[in-house]
Amino acid sequence: TGSGKRYMLQDSSEICDYAYIHINLSTTQPAGWKGNSINDKIAEEINSGRIKTKEINGRQVVTSKILLFGDEFDKIPHYGCTNFGDTGNTSDRDLQSEIMNLTNKNTIIPIQIGVDHSTMRPVFCELPTNNILCVLAGAFTGIEKIIRRRLSIGGIGYDQKLGHSNKEKNLLSYISKSKDLSKWGFIKELLGRIGTIATLNPITPEIMYEILTTAKDNILDFFLEYFSDKNINIQFNEEALHYITELACQSKDGVRGLENLLINMFNSIISEFPSSANGATESTTEPKTIYFSKDYIISNFNIQQFNQ
Repeated sequence: TGSGKRYMLQDSSEICDYAYIHINLSTTQPAGWKGNSINDKIAEEINSGRIKTKEINGRQVVTSKILLFGDEFDKIPHYGCTNFGDTGNTSDRDLQSEIMNLTNKNTIIPIQIGVDHSTMRPVFCELPTNNILCVLAGAFTGIEKIIRRRLSIGGIGYDQKLGHSNKEKNLLSYISKSKDLSKWGFIKELLGRIGTIATLNPITPEIMYEILTTAKDNILDFFLEYFSDKNINIQFNEEALHYITELACQSKDGVRGLENLLINMFNSIISEFPSSANGATESTTEPKTIYFSKDYIISNFNIQQFNQ
């Protein structure tokens, strides 16, 4: 978690000119069940115009290439379960089967995009599966236990400890679809469709600092511009910026943790501004400069609150 999966895939979709769809699989239901389904999300994107369609021989067909990001993939079989290998209820297995259908080759999936009010019949749009790049991701917190248990088989005494001490440093690199993900609770038919598994490292303080100071349209620049419009000049020294990125990494929420930290920090300053009758924040009459150092942050903000 917090390794930048969503940002990376969003940028990749822009570079490759793919329509980007983000789906939280932990709150998604199979088609026919009460709640939002994968097809509902795709239909929403089609109706919004973010996914392009074309009429071919009287049929509406999706023409866009699609990068479909199924987030919280690990929560499908394991969400609410207490034992590894529990595949959950029928809904969980049906959702896995639906995801599997997205990976079929040369298949057309009918997506209901509305209703013809003159005939009261559903209106469908055809989605070719060959146009879909399906990326599934999750934190898989605790899967190290499954991998560790499997790797501990074989070897005795000193040789066993020596071999496993090296593997322990990077357990996720030894993940197995057929063994570890199967024990996690995924059906084997779906696992057979997964082509590549990539493990991502957490964002380091050094990378977080680069994101904070050089990323385009970053939240720090947004707040600096906001305060400048209010006649307030915000300045950070290098020690303060590095301290902020270290705090963000401790939250283990990646860039989201960095954004939440800055929002909480700056909101406490905004709350001290004078407000107009309609609740809007007013500018200060005299120019003001606030210098952020590490000591200033420690003295003026509840650091424990930031990491909760």
